[in-house]
Amino acid sequence: VGLGIIEEEWGNLRAARSAFQQALKANPQHEQAQQAVARLSKALRPKRRAPKAQDYATRAQQSLSQGDLKAAQNAYKKALSMSSNRSDWWSDLGTLYIQQGLKGRAETAFQNAIQHAPNAPEHHYNLSKLYTDLGWVYDAENASREALNIDPNYLPAQQQLGTIYLAQGEYQRAKSTFETLVNKNTNNTTAQLGLGNAQAALGQWAAAEAAYTAAQEIGAAATIGLGNLQLAQGDTIQAIS
Repeated sequence: VGLGIIEEEWGNLRAARSAFQQALKANPQHEQAQQAVARLSKALRPKRRAPKAQDYATRAQQSLSQGDLKAAQNAYKKALSMSSNRSDWWSDLGTLYIQQGLKGRAETAFQNAIQHAPNAPEHHYNLSKLYTDLGWVYDAENASREALNIDPNYLPAQQQLGTIYLAQGEYQRAKSTFETLVNKNTNNTTAQLGLGNAQAALGQWAAAEAAYTAAQEIGAAATIGLGNLQLAQGDTIQAIS
């Protein structure tokens, strides 16, 4: 017991506990030794590490993979309360809000992502997509152009700009945009479909059909576009088939 007291005073907690345990072997009823062993065992117990921001972000990704959007949202919010400068987490949170129909909150999240990483084109693109969904085509166009000012070759923003032109009824500009993208990569299904939509809107039926067919051949769901095109040309039987 005396050795245990000395070791504890010196800060050698493991040695102190060992000494008190030896004392208990000799006298299991020794009250001082019992209390010392309990006290030292508690002091030596590994302390749980407080969760860090990354832990919550990891938890959010796990919840998302399980389809629990609410839990993922809460975990991202907790992570960002501890590390608010992570633009990627703001972006992920914005996407979660969109999936839950919370578009106002999504806008704030994407704006926060831009605030912390203004030179990341993907954040401006995300905001552009959201604005397009909301029908705010002027703001959507500005956001896409911001992305392209940062990276003129950023493909998602290029495609989004074509989609915005379609929404604005600027079919010739949409056609030119998608034609440029198709010329760069004929396997770009998004561009092929966009080109078909623009050409159909301009009444260029044969060209639109060629674009839809090309998209269909490389795996895009262009059947609806082809059907609408055939209906527009009065070919009801072919459209139904």
